[in-house]
Amino acid sequence: MLLIFATASASLIAKEKTVIEKRDDLPRHTYTINVKAVELYQNRTALLELASKVKADLEEDLDSYIINDKTTLKEFYAILSTVALLEGRWSDYLDHLQKRRELEDKEANRLTMGMIGEAIAEGKRAGVPNLAVYVGEALKEKVASMPYQVVETQLKSAKGSSEILSSALLLGQIESTIQPMLDQSGGKMSRDVATSLISTGYTLEYYLPLKDEIARVLTDIIDANRVEKKDIWAARKIALHS
Repeated sequence: MLLIFATASASLIAKEKTVIEKRDDLPRHTYTINVKAVELYQNRTALLELASKVKADLEEDLDSYIINDKTTLKEFYAILSTVALLEGRWSDYLDHLQKRRELEDKEANRLTMGMIGEAIAEGKRAGVPNLAVYVGEALKEKVASMPYQVVETQLKSAKGSSEILSSALLLGQIESTIQPMLDQSGGKMSRDVATSLISTGYTLEYYLPLKDEIARVLTDIIDANRVEKKDIWAARKIALHS
């Protein structure tokens, strides 16, 4: 009887949850920081405090609502993944990544989703002595198991990002776009802006130190799969003069 009652109670609670069909139907969360945006990356405590508040709101929304919009759910788990990396919760990152992949309909996106973060989390969890070497080898193994023609565009995009991203570029964008808005609002920001600042924290702390190795590995993979197009004009030229 106890089991039946518990099951019935859980079912009743689930039915009382509001069903959300689109992102705009969710509560709007705002956050405030009392430092310059770029100072978050010299003050890890402030960055983690912001990340923790965003995580708490996302988890509360997931617990309070039935969210039917896959795009919104993927976004939620992507943010939670980033926070998990910043907080050193490697297994939680991998769990959130798996949930994102299960929600992804496009094969190419699903196969390549979070592959660099996954390698970082796996390496950190294993306590490898050289993270760059581990991530490079892990990246090669992951891509080797994928059909190259399916993921080619994603790999080239990732390679391009690894070649142009820099701390100067990221911090310059924050100072020119986000900081003026924060100056006007007294440090108050939307969840989207907070998420952007948190993601930049991951990029600066984990991605940029590995970007040269990532670029090298992706370049090798792309070059190895390059197919030279046949020069039909050279063949025709020979035929005309024969």
